[in-house]
Amino acid sequence: MAELGQSGCLKALMPRNRVEAVIVNTSGGITSGDRLEISAEAGAGAELNVTTQACERLYRAPGGPAHLDVALEAKPDAHLAWLPQETIAYDGARLRRRIEVDVDPSATLILCESVILGRAAMGERLRRLDVAEQWRVRRGGVLIHAEELRLGPPEALAGAALLNGAGALATVMVVAPDAAARLSDMRRALAPAGSLAGAAAWDGKVLARVLALDGLSLRRILIPLLRTLVPVPRVWLL
Repeated sequence: MAELGQSGCLKALMPRNRVEAVIVNTSGGITSGDRLEISAEAGAGAELNVTTQACERLYRAPGGPAHLDVALEAKPDAHLAWLPQETIAYDGARLRRRIEVDVDPSATLILCESVILGRAAMGERLRRLDVAEQWRVRRGGVLIHAEELRLGPPEALAGAALLNGAGALATVMVVAPDAAARLSDMRRALAPAGSLAGAAAWDGKVLARVLALDGLSLRRILIPLLRTLVPVPRVWLL
């Protein structure tokens, strides 16, 4: 480790014998007024997997959206995996999340983000929701992927062209010199999900999308998928 800095409610733990950083939000969740920033860099030839101790909770935010900015960088020949556990959106959650990534052409990036809409075990039904996510991924300084996700009023997500009643969703991205060679294994891992999941490769990257009925169903798809790419963080298996 070359450098570590932390302040406020975000802390980083380093498990022994693991090339891993585990982020802990000691506030227990995110709500109005919160502005959180996370940055991670894998130096030349280094390997780093970043995850979270538990699922992040988006609490009701009556005073405006919370903000979460993530900046990731992978230097030449580095291997960087961003693997936070799922984000759980409570009724009334509001969030603006921005993910900025810069990957050297010789490096490997694995990026996973997932959202669970409400607490199924609590019988929670979302009536209000305002979650917006922005990704910008650059390879060698050149923009290769840009996307905007907006999860708005729950009733607007029920259509067949949107979530079609799914209670959880995830995106997994691989950017690497050998990205296309990973597509077959990823598709095999997604096969049990049928039409609720798919993956495609182009321009040195693979993008997989997954829908699921609930958080447990989503994790049963995600773990086999991630195992084709990287050792799954131990905290995911507890």
